[in-house]
Amino acid sequence: MKARALSFLAACAACAACGGAAPAGTTSGTGPRAEAAPTATHFAWTAPLRAHVVEQTERDGDRAVMHYDVVVAPSANDTLRVGYASFGFDSLNGQSATSPDLRDATTKLAQAFALQQPAFIVSRTGHLVDVDLDIKRMEEGLRATGVFTAEEAADAEKLLETPVMQSQVKAKAGETWNVWAGSWLPYESGTPSPKVLVVPVFGTRVESPVRFDPIAPVPGRPGHVRLRATSSVRGDAMRDAILRYLDALAKQKGEPPIPEGEITSVTRDMRLEVETDAATMRPDVATSESTMEIAGRKGTRRKHELHVYRFTWVAP
Repeated sequence: MKARALSFLAACAACAACGGAAPAGTTSGTGPRAEAAPTATHFAWTAPLRAHVVEQTERDGDRAVMHYDVVVAPSANDTLRVGYASFGFDSLNGQSATSPDLRDATTKLAQAFALQQPAFIVSRTGHLVDVDLDIKRMEEGLRATGVFTAEEAADAEKLLETPVMQSQVKAKAGETWNVWAGSWLPYESGTPSPKVLVVPVFGTRVESPVRFDPIAPVPGRPGHVRLRATSSVRGDAMRDAILRYLDALAKQKGEPPIPEGEITSVTRDMRLEVETDAATMRPDVATSESTMEIAGRKGTRRKHELHVYRFTWVAP
């Protein structure tokens, strides 16, 4: 049990964009009358600004609860830098992170996790401009986990230094910003039109159709709205992107290319949901859930990932 738990934590720490045991609940109105939802959202994050965040993460049946601060500071060219601070783990699969058999490992992994997190560079209107990666800090974080062998850490460091992997890390990190704020700009009343987003997958740009639900009020929270979007990726583009990446990885390691039929199809379904202050786009609760199925010669593998972020905003 402990080995599996530490493996899960190491997987979180090894992913620079890691980032709920259950989806954000859908609240039904219980008051005497329905509350009118604001008709549109407006991004108004300021600097300095800070929020305490509790994140619940689930990956393929394993669950972790962690906490950290989101810190907003001014950045160059009239942008904002949204970074992380004060990481810690609270529990793993229901067991306290301070229990004797987990305490040392979770403390070390929290330190490693903090080193690996990128920062978001966003415009004053909330759009993601860039993801700031500090590759040397990320590599230091990999070594600091104490879980990987020297050879495994060296292989990971080589990957992090490739443009394709850096592009993918930025894309994965960008998904976190999108569920917090980026996907909902602008968001107006009525039924939003479906969109087709183009997302990078290991150096290839893949089209991802997205459907948005109408804006809805959050009962008992005047001025707050619930927003929801779903996307589904089908077809050959994602499969081919993954195969090209795996072939490049095999070549780098001096191994033969991926056998024909090893991967025949890849699908990905994703749900994003947020309850947020419509006047500022500072979220109360944000949820992302994704399911990927990879079919091939050895059958079908299913990977499920869920994140729930709960924000407590602190006055500057």
